[in-house]
Amino acid sequence: MSQYFRIFNSSKLQFLEPSRFPCSGNFPSMLTGSKHLSAGLALLTIGSANSAWLAHKQLGHYSQQWLGCWSGDMVQLVGDYEQADVWDELNRNGQDISLQVLTMMCELSADLKDEILSIYADDLVSLGNLARLEHSQVLAFVQNKFGRNWLDKYHRKLAESYQ
Repeated sequence: MSQYFRIFNSSKLQFLEPSRFPCSGNFPSMLTGSKHLSAGLALLTIGSANSAWLAHKQLGHYSQQWLGCWSGDMVQLVGDYEQADVWDELNRNGQDISLQVLTMMCELSADLKDEILSIYADDLVSLGNLARLEHSQVLAFVQNKFGRNWLDKYHRKLAESYQ
């Protein structure tokens, strides 16, 4: 069995979970297997001196909060075997910001939004997790796909996964 990695910001105790993008968490496939993970990492680390950053920062709630927020921070790949102590610390105290980053990407690009929503098109739990972040375009997609009572269906799916 191979080692599984997360992208970890040790300054903020935040991480990206590759499987949410979706892609493998194995190295090096996690860096080449998903343009969404690569794009998310680039958007988190873009510097504030970049003029594109300034133009896009005001596009939405998630863009304002997350775009460039890792700029200048220590970011590293953390493996579940060789860095088990850091991995355990992430599980206890770290914040998985993967869904927020996916939602930011939906705000910044209609093409990315369409791609992300098509990847999760039949996965009510993943779409529900995104929609619960109250991104209006994602919420509209989920309501159109699963109906107005999508939240009830979402909770049933979650309950089934715990049985």
